[in-house]
This record gives sequence, structure tokens and C-alpha cells, in this order.
Amino acid sequence: KISQLSIDEKKFKTEILVATNILRRVEYVTGTDFPTEEINYIALHLISESIHTDNSESLERISLRQDLSEAAAEIDLHYGYQFAQDFTFIEGLLKHLEVLLERVKNNVRLDNPLLDDIQSQYKEAFVISRSLMSHLNYFKEFHLSDDEIAYVTLHLLAGIERFYQNNKLNALVICATGYGSAQMLRMRLENELGRQLNIVNLVGYYDITDARLEGIELIISTI
Repeated sequence: KISQLSIDEKKFKTEILVATNILRRVEYVTGTDFPTEEINYIALHLISESIHTDNSESLERISLRQDLSEAAAEIDLHYGYQFAQDFTFIEGLLKHLEVLLERVKNNVRLDNPLLDDIQSQYKEAFVISRSLMSHLNYFKEFHLSDDEIAYVTLHLLAGIERFYQNNKLNALVICATGYGSAQMLRMRLENELGRQLNIVNLVGYYDITDARLEGIELIISTI
């Protein structure tokens, strides 16, 4: 169950009406009943979009993207990731920040049901997220709750997974024992280091050739 989101019903009467129609049509098409709390969440996206008067990007959006890219570059420099070069990360978080900006400007508080899990299981990502937001000029005048930081953390976690997928080391495992033992070693490496390693091949010491070393970045040997 999601919490109720408070929005000025007089000021944003049109957006709330449109959001209500959207939700009712979705319910009709899917045959599913949605909680009425969803209306204000949809309305919040409409409020954010209403600042764009044409198909071109607003100056605020362009400026916010630049602000985010520079902040991401600072984080990359400190932690060794590549958020600033991750198009999916920048565009996805940019969209989130536009809506977040509207929330904080209108003093709309949003609870995050995943907060406790994120803080306990992904402490480093949560700390990086807070650091990232502290580098954003657009949000320096606002106090962001842990709930909001946790939402940003979700974008970072996805970016970190893409980083590891794109930067796996191609590893060659050299083993002197039998095939069964070698396979067990391979499975253990994949289970424990699967995010960092791509096990290209598993060979015996006397089977090493220049061809098998082609493209290999790391050798792991039991010898």
C-alpha cells in the first residue's frame, strides 16, 4: 500500500482531473482496480511536464542535466564508477530529479517503503547517493529526507550493476587437477566474483597457447 501524497487541489485541479481520467482508463483496459492514492502520483508527473511549453528542452532541464553530469563526474572521480558516461543513468535520474524538484518546491513529502532495506543492505550506495545530491546546485537550498535519498539510490544501484556488467575482466583459469575439480573451481569463482569476472576458459597448464591468451586480462591459477 502506498502512502497518500498531498497536493494543492485548487492549484493543480487540471492535473488531478487528467490523472484521474488516466487511471480510470488504465483500470478499464487492464480490468484492475488501482488505489486512489495513485492519482496524485500521476498528477505530480503531469505537474513536472507542464513546465515544458514546446517540444524543445527547457533551459531548466538543460541546466539540470549539466548539473547532474558534473556531480556524477565528481562521484566517478572519487569512487571509480562511470555514472557520467552512463546515458541510461543520467536520463533516468534526470527525469526523477525533475519530479523531485517539483515535490520539494511544493513541500510534498514522499515516504519510501524500501528505506530500511536500502540503508541496511546497500549502505555504500546510499552514502554515494547523498554525496551526489549534495553536489547538485539545484538542491542545495532544500533538505532532502532519507526517503528521497533512498529513491536516488535505486538509480545508482542500477548504474552500478551496468558498470560491473560492462567492465568485467576476461579471466582464464589454469588448473593442474582433473576436469571435475576445475569445474568446481569455475563455479566457485562465478558464484563469488561473477559481477567482476567473465570466465572465458578453463585450461591445463600445458594447454596454454597464444590463441587462448587472446583478449585475456586476468589469469587465475591453482599451480
